Amino acid sequence: MNPVLAFTSKLDFLLLQNHSANRDCHFLLFL
Repeated sequence: MNPVLAFTSKLDFLLLQNHSANRDCHFLLFL
């Protein structure tokens, strides 16, 4: 499995768990 894809999937899981708290972190990582 692509490690980047696995990492992104983990972030997406965190977003689902706590969307408002992790949205900014996810956004900053992809700036």
